[in-house]
Amino acid sequence: MSTLTVNTVDSKKFQMNETTSDNVTIPSTKSALIVGPVTINSLTVDGNLNVLGDITITNDFIINGSKVIVSENLEVGGSCTVSSSSTLKVVGSINVASTFNVAGTLINNTE
Repeated sequence: MSTLTVNTVDSKKFQMNETTSDNVTIPSTKSALIVGPVTINSLTVDGNLNVLGDITITNDFIINGSKVIVSENLEVGGSCTVSSSSTLKVVGSINVASTFNVAGTLINNTE
């Protein structure tokens, strides 16, 4: 499991790299915020995740947590799995290169 490392945090700003080759996991006891555009190797969400902007996941995207919200576009180079107890909400476009399994809830508002 990998943890996103914050480059700079102070009372005025937050900065992170736009690309990480790590496999990232959001634990079940955590809620996370990722600011895009960002590219991540693979992503597993066991907790909650909000993405502000575009996110590209080079390989697989697995959602076991309760909610993932993407404010713009989602691109997955591998497969995407949404478990039965989970919700994936994407405001922009969704592009999954391989299998897209949704046992839970998918909300896609392309307004």
